[in-house]
Amino acid sequence: MIFNNENKQEAGINDWHAYYSADVVTRLNMAVDGDFLFCGQQAEPQRKWSKESKAYDDEVTGYGYWVCQNYVDEETGQLYQQNPILVVIDGYDRKLNFGDRLRFDGLAGYYSRKKRSYSFRADSVEAIK
Repeated sequence: MIFNNENKQEAGINDWHAYYSADVVTRLNMAVDGDFLFCGQQAEPQRKWSKESKAYDDEVTGYGYWVCQNYVDEETGQLYQQNPILVVIDGYDRKLNFGDRLRFDGLAGYYSRKKRSYSFRADSVEAIK
């Protein structure tokens, strides 16, 4: 079934969890529960889109973090390597430094066939010491 905006609201689909999946992340040879390295200078603010004005509002809805993965699973010995990806997390800016080790909770991805691109979101992030 194709969802338009009215059908999404009637079905109770209000956020990204309905579209994003952890399977997309694993198909790209990334470990969902693995460690990631922060490889950006700072978090990128994600702004809300206004349909009326067809522009981004000043309201910040979350922050995007550029991360890459170079992780070896201790149980299987499998190496997971990935070029930098942008993971968006709702909420406040977590102050991270280049090279910090991170672990995401609820990491999921989405592939847009129209744009032929991937996007990633997570519920939360924690820095690993």
